[in-house]
Amino acid sequence: MSRVFITARQAMALEQVRFVDATWSLKDLTLGPKVFKEGRLPGAVFFDLEELSGTITDKTGRHPLPEFQKFHSWIEASALEKTDSIITYGDAAARVWWMLFTLGYQKVNILEGGRASWEKNDGPIETGDPKSYTSSKIELQNTWGDVTVQRENVLSFDKIIDCRSKERYSSTTEPCFPDPKPGHIEGAVNHPFSSNFDENGAVLAEDKLRAHCESTLSGVPVDKSVVYCGSGVTACVTAASMVHAGVGLPKMYVGSWSEWNKYI
Repeated sequence: MSRVFITARQAMALEQVRFVDATWSLKDLTLGPKVFKEGRLPGAVFFDLEELSGTITDKTGRHPLPEFQKFHSWIEASALEKTDSIITYGDAAARVWWMLFTLGYQKVNILEGGRASWEKNDGPIETGDPKSYTSSKIELQNTWGDVTVQRENVLSFDKIIDCRSKERYSSTTEPCFPDPKPGHIEGAVNHPFSSNFDENGAVLAEDKLRAHCESTLSGVPVDKSVVYCGSGVTACVTAASMVHAGVGLPKMYVGSWSEWNKYI
């Protein structure tokens, strides 16, 4: 098993940690920068999902991947070395995890329960100006093409996994916010990203999580499966959960339903 999710207590026990604040809200795009400015986990850098997504066109989803060089520049400006222990938190934390993990970062984790859990466990919050870092030269190769799937190839996969809520997946006549059209990709099964957690918001116990993921795959090898959501953000939660459970990394359809529905 490759542990992805880490508790606040586990994070506090680490000697040196680099935090990435990925606070984000689809209903309030100003929330993340505002919260980060007011306070953050010690030494955190900010990941702005809207800024670090690609250009939206009439043929893309809401959050396409950014140009690789743009993300690479952010990594260097943030001085995030591959040898660092990196912990992400916030609603876009899994997207940060996925973007770094698929570029070869092996020591990146997601803070279980996010900032709320950190504060509940008396973790310190840094206020004032965010810490600045000296830019580092970091060698990276763009390997996103190896782990992503383009729209025209999605239906060729043996298992298509929709990570949106049951309500959004099952809608047939009226779209559920934020989907502009109801429905799901033909043949897709539903594995809501929230189903990877218990009623208290903690990631499922390892054996239960693995069984849950394997039930969704129903015998299909993980590399023959593809996950999607509304715009390629929460599908990263299920991808992270599968890696955490030791199942492996599924392919990612980043365009997701917000791209797919433009072609139906």
